[in-house]
Amino acid sequence: MTPLIETLQQVAVFSELPPEQLAWLVGQGQETWLEPGHILRREGDLADCVFVMLSGELRVYQDMANRELVLATYKTLDFFGELPILTGEERFWASGRAISPCHIFELPTAAFWELLSRGPSVTRRVMSTMAQRMQDVQSLYKQNEKLVALGTLAAGLAHEMNNPIAAIVRCSQELSRLLPQLTAYGLNPPQLTPSQQQAIAALYAEAAEQVPESLLDPLAQSDREDALAHWLENHKIPDPWQIVPVLVSGGFDVLWLNRLATQISPEHLPKVLHYFATVLSSKDLLKGIQTGTTRISELVTAIKDYSFMDQAPIQTLDIHQGLESTLTILSHRLKQGKNHCAARLRSQPVTHSSLR
Repeated sequence: MTPLIETLQQVAVFSELPPEQLAWLVGQGQETWLEPGHILRREGDLADCVFVMLSGELRVYQDMANRELVLATYKTLDFFGELPILTGEERFWASGRAISPCHIFELPTAAFWELLSRGPSVTRRVMSTMAQRMQDVQSLYKQNEKLVALGTLAAGLAHEMNNPIAAIVRCSQELSRLLPQLTAYGLNPPQLTPSQQQAIAALYAEAAEQVPESLLDPLAQSDREDALAHWLENHKIPDPWQIVPVLVSGGFDVLWLNRLATQISPEHLPKVLHYFATVLSSKDLLKGIQTGTTRISELVTAIKDYSFMDQAPIQTLDIHQGLESTLTILSHRLKQGKNHCAARLRSQPVTHSSLR
């Protein structure tokens, strides 16, 4: 008995074959040697053989979305390559690459079919192996689909979190710049009487209740900025361009400035106005940080609800909350779809039929 026949007899699929059938099998096939990294067959190649790994290790994979999906790894005495042939495929639907030096026995398709007709024991073992491998492949495909979906979800979350995180970083940096100005003012307050301080506080509270700048139309915003800039220049306030946008966004107008000027002496007025502008800017920055952290918290809560983290496997669920969490996570996709539909509508000519 030759060494090749002795090796094939150790393969589970061929273990019950008599020596004469093993000798016939050896006469039908051929031996192949591969170095690490070399390809046995590529995806799409003609399914012309089944294989026995006499020694070595080989990985079977598919190219999916610019990455390799590993389907199986075959080692010494493994029988493989039968799935495409038994399922009626004409070509291999996966590639095989040697991981270590490989010694492989190749059996042509015609000889494989003849072997199945000659040996019931081979057919039984091959079909059993095939059924198990089909289940393994289906499980791998499902797992890959989950990983792809998870990758898409992670990319969407990263996109959604990037904007609030960038806003938080920007606001915190600007707030760090303004904080020393507030501290310096607190250490060196202008000489204001208690009644003046109370009057300023009342005026500030009154202005804070006015319509914020974000709700004004552009024309009204421009008119108010011009009026405030003119007032500040007339009252010799230094660098008026720095504080005009902030005062307008905080709801301050010329009427408010006139009332303030009656409460504060001209020498203290510049410092009080710049302090007000610094306070307003700080409040806006804190609001931006709060908005960003709230958005991130909503996303984290949504993904936790979506994946049922830290929860029992069987429970009563609120379907409305689940839908809200899903919409929160996929909001970037909804925005993209809305923008795409709007672009298509703009690109389509308006006809009488389309208006019916």
